[in-house]
Amino acid sequence: MEIKDLKIGDKVSVEVGSQQFKDTDDEKWVYETIFGTAEVTKVNETYEYANVIFGNGTYGEINADVEWYLIPSNTKIATHERPAYYGDSNKDLIDYWCERYSAEELRGAFKSQISKYVDRLGYKDDEIKELNKIIDYATRYKQHLKNLNS
Repeated sequence: MEIKDLKIGDKVSVEVGSQQFKDTDDEKWVYETIFGTAEVTKVNETYEYANVIFGNGTYGEINADVEWYLIPSNTKIATHERPAYYGDSNKDLIDYWCERYSAEELRGAFKSQISKYVDRLGYKDDEIKELNKIIDYATRYKQHLKNLNS
């Protein structure tokens, strides 16, 4: 995809920064690009750049030096309008589980989530995305158990 292919109103995923974290498997530092969702507001006549606006109202520009991807129009995008019944906590759900549940309840919650993604593997979302979810839940549970034993 090139800038000349963009249209006003297209949604794009744009590189907005990076973060570094330590991989739990091999203890090596990993650098990860952080992306933000934006909407195209203008495409330059010579297709050198496009102006975008992010959900928080911040303006940006994409060009050949910026990593960006078109978001297909049928892709769900998380909104910032979170239903009131979800609460307003910024706490991660898994962290909440780890604080609230007994060891047996927590094991059951993780097993339930992992088995859900195993059972639907190849039927719902892209298989790699599903496998990443399985790995994420297993890794988070493993890290929780390590933290308990240290």
